[in-house]
Amino acid sequence: MPDIRNAWSTSSYSNAGQNCVAVSNHSSQPAHLAIRDSKLKNSPTLAVQPAAWASFVDETRAAALRT
Repeated sequence: MPDIRNAWSTSSYSNAGQNCVAVSNHSSQPAHLAIRDSKLKNSPTLAVQPAAWASFVDETRAAALRT
């Protein structure tokens, strides 16, 4: 099994005062991404399909542009 302790990515916009998530392509479920709270490194993870994550990111970006 791959070592996933350092396989998490956060947004380049992340900082200590923001609510951010970390994403890893090493999920316990095949063909899924793992998502967790970036400030709680030992928190449970949420497994989502890559297409669902891409849709979430696209909608979040679009909402940010509308504000």
